Amino acid sequence: MTADDQLTLVSSIVFLALAMLSAIRARREPVALALGALYTNLFAYHVLDLIARNAGNVGPAAWLESAAASLAVPVAFSVVVTFVGQRKRRSVLTRVLYIYFAGLALGCVAPFVVPSAAFFPLGAAWAILVAIGLVFTLAMAVSILVVHARSAGEDERPGAYLVLSALVLGVGGSGTDVFAIAGAPVPRLAAWGLLAAGVLLAAGTTRFGIVRGLTLRSMLTSFGIALAGIVVQLALVRVWSTNGALLVVSSVAVTLVVWIGLRYVIGQTAQRTERLRYHATLGRLAAQMAHDVRNPLAAVRGSAEFLLEERAQGRSMDAHASYVELILQQSDRILEVVSDYQRLGRASAQRRTVALSDLIEELVAAQRVALGEGTTITLALDPSRSPVFADPSLVAQALENLLRNADEAMPNGGTIRVSSSARGAYVIVRVEDNGQGMDAVTRESALDDFFTTKATGSGLGLSFVRRVAEAHGTSVRITSAVGKGTSVELSLPVPGGDAAPRSSEPSLD
Repeated sequence: MTADDQLTLVSSIVFLALAMLSAIRARREPVALALGALYTNLFAYHVLDLIARNAGNVGPAAWLESAAASLAVPVAFSVVVTFVGQRKRRSVLTRVLYIYFAGLALGCVAPFVVPSAAFFPLGAAWAILVAIGLVFTLAMAVSILVVHARSAGEDERPGAYLVLSALVLGVGGSGTDVFAIAGAPVPRLAAWGLLAAGVLLAAGTTRFGIVRGLTLRSMLTSFGIALAGIVVQLALVRVWSTNGALLVVSSVAVTLVVWIGLRYVIGQTAQRTERLRYHATLGRLAAQMAHDVRNPLAAVRGSAEFLLEERAQGRSMDAHASYVELILQQSDRILEVVSDYQRLGRASAQRRTVALSDLIEELVAAQRVALGEGTTITLALDPSRSPVFADPSLVAQALENLLRNADEAMPNGGTIRVSSSARGAYVIVRVEDNGQGMDAVTRESALDDFFTTKATGSGLGLSFVRRVAEAHGTSVRITSAVGKGTSVELSLPVPGGDAAPRSSEPSLD
């Protein structure tokens, strides 16, 4: 086995293990999903490259290898735009890249149907077309990452530069092989570049939290399964190196077995994680409900104790009717809290026409007293003062959560701007702060139930807002950047408006 073969085997182990690790978090984090697709593609490319070299770089393995190499470019670009939080903004460009490189990939597998097309995979024409798309894609991805790194905060900047370095090493190294195939006098550094990129991304996954929530056990298990799979692949290469077709079929079979094993491990890990998350959710929900009920319950108990003491002393309670009224008021408040939680759990809202501007003004007037020292609130409400068709209690709680979050994001004080504007069938309420802001990874999870970056936070703030929006068939949109503050938009339907439900999403402007 040559040194290149050994290097390819090591890369295969790294990328297969990283693919499994990313799959564990793929449901929760778009970055993990994009990385998992890239790692899987690179794993397939390295295995096919090893098989193709032992088969003389001709035949089915070479065709599939060139197809995998073609698709790696747009998949890598998807990782970049997902990492910087620009998936929606760059969606058109991403689709164009996928169409272009998918066309090249189809040309690479065409020999399975049209044998005369066997000249195209790994040929000069293929290499030239790939090189054109690769140079354009690399230039766009590098510019996006450089702009993001310059605007990012100190905590996010190392991860951005790490992804940039991995991109340059991986795509740039692969480019040397492409240019060499096209006839350029350059050394082939794809194997080294991709391995270095894999190591950097692995470091970013563990050190900078590019993919979060991974445990040492899951990492060791992933690398163990990957190593076992690669050892079997190596044995197949040694036994059937002269039979390319049989080697491809057996390698695919082994890969499927490995993925079944990985899927089982992922399933078991996911089940344990979901059970823990479920119990943690119940605990946090109970804690939040207890917090909301504790104050009115304390008022009820204090009033009752006072009245009992007055009665024990033989005094008349006629002069203390206000305490009885307080007990009734606080009891009603407790019932309202329980009712709100029930309605929120059912994602149902008791809607009616609401003067939104009046509701915001009343809420802000009350919150100005409760906010931290040095925090001010400014208003810029819709001049037409358009009403909305909404549940006033849920909307008030959602806005109160947004104001509280904005205040907590500015520990040294700052300005919160609350605005509203009519937009078609909706009125958009926007709460902006000039606080710490969020990095791309945090933005992706900010609307998840019970997600929090605070040591003592419940994670109910933004998830509550998202559920309120869903109860009204609308959406929440987050725009944020580290060091530049955060803006949260809540859409509410107008009376009689033909508003279609929309999905909530984070974004970066």
